[in-house]
Amino acid sequence: MRLGYDGTNYSGWQRQPNAITVQQVIEEKLSILQNEKTTILGCGRTDAGVHATEFFAQFETKYPVDEATILFKVNNMLPKDIVIEKLFEVPDKLHARYSATSRSYIYTLTKNKTLLDRNYVYHYYNYNKLDAEAMNKAAAIVAQNSEFDPFCKTGTDVKTKTCIISESRLEIDHEQGRIEYYVSANRFLRGMVRLLTGMILNVGRGSVQLEEVQEVFKDQSRLKFDWSVPACGLRLSKVIYPTDLLDPLHLS
Repeated sequence: MRLGYDGTNYSGWQRQPNAITVQQVIEEKLSILQNEKTTILGCGRTDAGVHATEFFAQFETKYPVDEATILFKVNNMLPKDIVIEKLFEVPDKLHARYSATSRSYIYTLTKNKTLLDRNYVYHYYNYNKLDAEAMNKAAAIVAQNSEFDPFCKTGTDVKTKTCIISESRLEIDHEQGRIEYYVSANRFLRGMVRLLTGMILNVGRGSVQLEEVQEVFKDQSRLKFDWSVPACGLRLSKVIYPTDLLDPLHLS
């Protein structure tokens, strides 16, 4: 399934014992609809409050699937902040998480307080004090590196902190008072995008120097002033799979 969600009211994607998550809500509705216990496997694990405009998940069922009927019914059962856009059959060898070759995130902050998209942007009150040139240089440094231990939440148990970055750039629209950070990689560590965004903002406001950023990448040490920006401005925007496993038509 290809889906999207507003993560404001959820403790992330992955099911947890004492919190409501996107995975749990979808599993419960599908289980009722299919009249069988249904477990879904997601393409990643977004944190609490993080959104997704493109997310993929898979499930198995012993019953024949009428895709259009299930899609219509499950969307009527789901809350308004979760939408399943497509249902389609995939090869057995596709793994929603490990088969993905690239993921893209966008972080959005605004100069002015907004109303309609207030849940999806970070209103940054010091916008006018940001050094755009320095921030662009900081984003470029990210793209030049592949080891990201300084930008991973502590206590994360993974074998490697290596991530291959294919995009790290800013789009700045001073007329609209809007800054967006675009970052793509083969994988991301826990909390990585929010820590990278916080670093770029700290460089922009002068509390972290570019030399410090280069040094922590070299030494794989933590910044003295690291900052995980609020989750509300972050969204998973794109997930890519090999074309032999997933038809590109399902990715758009």
